[in-house]
Amino acid sequence: MATETLTARGVASLKPDRTRRYEVFDADCPSLALRVSPAGRKTWVLFYRKGRVLRRYSLGVYPDTSLAKARKKARDSRYDVEHGGDPASGKKAAREAATVKDLAADYIMLHAKPRKRSWEEDQRILDIDVLPTWGHRAARDITRRDVRDLVATIAERGAGVMANRTLAVVSTMFNFALDRETIEANPATRIKKPGVEARRTRVLTDDELRQLWAALEAAKVAPFTSRLPASDDDAERLSPTIARGLQVLMLAAQRPGECFGMRWQDVDLTTRWWTLPGSLTKNKRAHRVYLSDPVLAIVKEQQARRLPDAKYVFAGLANSSVALRAKKASAILSRQLGFVFWRHDLRRTAITKMAAAGVARDTLAAVVNHADGGPRAMQSYDHYARDKERKAALNLWARVFQRLLDAKPVDNVIAFPA
Repeated sequence: MATETLTARGVASLKPDRTRRYEVFDADCPSLALRVSPAGRKTWVLFYRKGRVLRRYSLGVYPDTSLAKARKKARDSRYDVEHGGDPASGKKAAREAATVKDLAADYIMLHAKPRKRSWEEDQRILDIDVLPTWGHRAARDITRRDVRDLVATIAERGAGVMANRTLAVVSTMFNFALDRETIEANPATRIKKPGVEARRTRVLTDDELRQLWAALEAAKVAPFTSRLPASDDDAERLSPTIARGLQVLMLAAQRPGECFGMRWQDVDLTTRWWTLPGSLTKNKRAHRVYLSDPVLAIVKEQQARRLPDAKYVFAGLANSSVALRAKKASAILSRQLGFVFWRHDLRRTAITKMAAAGVARDTLAAVVNHADGGPRAMQSYDHYARDKERKAALNLWARVFQRLLDAKPVDNVIAFPA
């Protein structure tokens, strides 16, 4: 156990010993040590005696807790000990009292919201499948069998993919608790996914595209009492906002979350470019999407009915995004039309149709914000934005789609005997 005057740079430069855990004590703050695990995890620890018993009290994980914060926490805790307190016992009692409901609330507020654009989906999964079963239980009491039973129950009702998603959220939440030392181990570690996920290859036929577009056009003009369905009965009637969002998804070929999360501040109706910052894209790269004539018209329709201070182009009640509602509405619309489609199928269909119309693969990659599949060395050198090609590709898709709508479905073919 070495003792040295710790500095911010020195703490950052400490390397793990792959064979053992070690501690470095701070000469400027007696009893404060930085514990470094073989995996590289760095934890601030205060050692103190309560009677004849040596106690260890964790002050936080580096770098979330800096050297300066650790020293302040250590001094405050030592003052507490000198006046009869026992911080380790108090922390243990708090840990034992924390329920899964408490943990879920902290996870959403402190981890998911700041780091995940899909935090609302995490919240939904916890509210529907986790908290009704575990909410009242102490987080430290959840076992591996509990986790296996939970996801198995979800899979048995025919929702294998949702079981996988629930397992992922639960595992992330317990890792969050582990970092905060609310629990001693993650009960979801190394539990196998119960659902089998097949890669979807669904591309809608021309007739299906025509039927879907007609249904969306009808929803845009049908009477609707609110911007969003208030109940399952109302959800049978597709809201105009969600209908327009699905139309943009079909024509712009972007990810569903990006389309329904389109912000007014990112749209320039004069230059006709929609610019997504890296913080809003899946691959963290800034992305530009040209607004073809039909997409521009749809966005202007939304502008005409825009609420004051609306943040999202496709905004619902309280000016929030309708992304989650759109997911449910798409499932209902699938049942009404008689064929199943997922929102991502619309993006895949648009990409396939553009490829069939002659759009080059590197241009398609630029349109949908994917890596172009070329050598990594070339990707690091080639920074051409391909705006001209993006514009041409999306305009071409708009023309192809319009011709598809104008064509009549082949439903009058007569079968002759051989």
